[in-house]
Amino acid sequence: MFDLLKKQFNSYRLKQVLMDKGIKNYVALYFKDNEKALCIVRNGKKYNRCYLLKLSFYDYSIVKSYVADGDFLIYKGICKTAMVAYLLDNRKKWKSVEVWDID
Repeated sequence: MFDLLKKQFNSYRLKQVLMDKGIKNYVALYFKDNEKALCIVRNGKKYNRCYLLKLSFYDYSIVKSYVADGDFLIYKGICKTAMVAYLLDNRKKWKSVEVWDID
């Protein structure tokens, strides 16, 4: 029960980050090839929050073909790539979302 709530809450937090249009929102994307996962990093003033998003092989290959490693998805609240909309539209296919902070 707790794992299900944690998964839903982490998915909700990542959705809010990708939808945030605030001027202080900076979101970068990195790839973890060995896990077929995306590492989405929201850069903050005091700490960076990382989201590890595991996708299916097909979705992972689509995202990897359109976005380079280390590119900004959102810069100053402005979407820099259409992959943000793709990820939000396909969020029912997200396998798991893990969250941690980096100082």
